[in-house]
Amino acid sequence: GTYTGTFQRLQAGSGQVSQVSLVFSGNHWTGTSQYPKYPALCSGTYTTSANKITFVNTCFLTADFDWSLILGKEYELSVKGDAVEITRDEATYRDVYKLSK
Repeated sequence: GTYTGTFQRLQAGSGQVSQVSLVFSGNHWTGTSQYPKYPALCSGTYTTSANKITFVNTCFLTADFDWSLILGKEYELSVKGDAVEITRDEATYRDVYKLSK
């Protein structure tokens, strides 16, 4: 299905918000973002297990931006009705996707 919403990288409690759209079909995903490479969405595959979702981004990406913004790696997954929250905590930031159908 198609999910739309926001992405935000929280650093020191705040961060720019970008409108995003993710489409899930089978075990594949595609995505678009309001701002180029914030976050870096393209397409790839994903797997889920309990409250985790792991993304693999299969696109060729240039080296002219912060690669930590690529949708890849393992994230926490919370689903409540049509609302989906995907988060990842790192040492200096937290990435938050808030989506709905």
